Amino acid sequence: MVLHGKLLHEYEQILFQEETFWFQKSREKWIKLGSRNTSFFHAQTIIRRKRNKVHGLNLSSGIWCNDDNILKDEVVKYFKELLSRDGEVRVGSDGDCRTRLSDDARRVLTKPVSKIEVYEALMSIKSYKAPGPDGFQPIFFKIF
Repeated sequence: MVLHGKLLHEYEQILFQEETFWFQKSREKWIKLGSRNTSFFHAQTIIRRKRNKVHGLNLSSGIWCNDDNILKDEVVKYFKELLSRDGEVRVGSDGDCRTRLSDDARRVLTKPVSKIEVYEALMSIKSYKAPGPDGFQPIFFKIF
């Protein structure tokens, strides 16, 4: 009987770990739908992964491309042009690409942040979205 209890407890722990895993994968839907229906969350995750995958791009020449090597080159070229001045990217001694900010952009980034701005930004986040790098979901910060 003691072994049965231990196994039952271990089984409950495994189910909880599996639920937590799929909760993190399926984001806030788990809170709304719950009830150990991990096959549902597994399907949701697979669907989202397929939807978020880039299968191809229209190149600047208007041609549809799905060759991975060409896509990588096009993406790098696009972001170099987007994030650099006049298409020029300066590479530092450590290999990182750097661009300079304008004085206006620097001023906007360094101005003091008000409590109201922080509050409004926090309240605009959905409560049960994925945890941040600190492991806490937005609901924690909204409550405390």
